[in-house]
Amino acid sequence: MTVSTFDLIEYGLLVAAPILLAREWKLRFSVKKYPLSLIVVTVSCLWILLGLIWSGALGPDYSDIHAYITLVNAVANLLCALVAASVKTQRSYRTVLAALSLAFVWAVALSIMYAV
Repeated sequence: MTVSTFDLIEYGLLVAAPILLAREWKLRFSVKKYPLSLIVVTVSCLWILLGLIWSGALGPDYSDIHAYITLVNAVANLLCALVAASVKTQRSYRTVLAALSLAFVWAVALSIMYAV
């Protein structure tokens, strides 16, 4: 049984491809640093989505802890919008838009809680 040059190249690519892909993935994702404002906005968004599934995530309905959680998240998103707009290393207008939108959602939730 003879091995052709094409088989050797194919075998080499078969062995080298996962190694090169793993190296590329490591270089691409391990060096990337996410701004703190984006992380806070993401956690806040996940928190409100968790509150849709499990109401205990936001505290008992119409309680003080529910109001504090909602207020803290609204203020945190407003601060993240200010930081993302003003700090040069974290400047991202997509983060500003997401933070302002989420702050609006938290503020509406807070106003509905106090109106009812």
